[in-house]
Amino acid sequence: LRDLLTKYKIYIYLIVLTIISYLPLNFGTVPVKPAILVISIFYFSIIPQTRPSLLFLIILGTFDDLISSSYVGITSLNYVLISLIASSNTKALLEQRFNVVWGALLLALIIVHTIEASIISVMSDYSVFKLEIAVKILLSLLLYPLLHYFYSIKIDQTKINE
Repeated sequence: LRDLLTKYKIYIYLIVLTIISYLPLNFGTVPVKPAILVISIFYFSIIPQTRPSLLFLIILGTFDDLISSSYVGITSLNYVLISLIASSNTKALLEQRFNVVWGALLLALIIVHTIEASIISVMSDYSVFKLEIAVKILLSLLLYPLLHYFYSIKIDQTKINE
């Protein structure tokens, strides 16, 4: 029952993060937002007790796409890929230090955003590989230590060593 309650809290938290992620962050003239939701999904997917279900991630991603007027399914694919990358390496990541987990997040972000940009480029007939993607990845990497610290305090089941 406790694991179920923990999962519901995480589901509600991820829904709230989806809504909050639409608050505008402008860096100069470029609207860029760090991938806070992707970071959260990565972190929670590492820990088996907090791993969100793939069905929930698909529904959340579809909701996000509908809000943002994006291609439906792209964000769901991002969320599922990030979760699968993290959960398939659970045992290895739980036994590693923070900097290794941080590096794994970097690789996962590069993989996911490259796939996303490739699909959108093919669907829209123009290249979306822009500086915005690099800035988004950089902002996400800079934000991860703070979120990691916050989540490790809030979730006592975590075994990731800092």
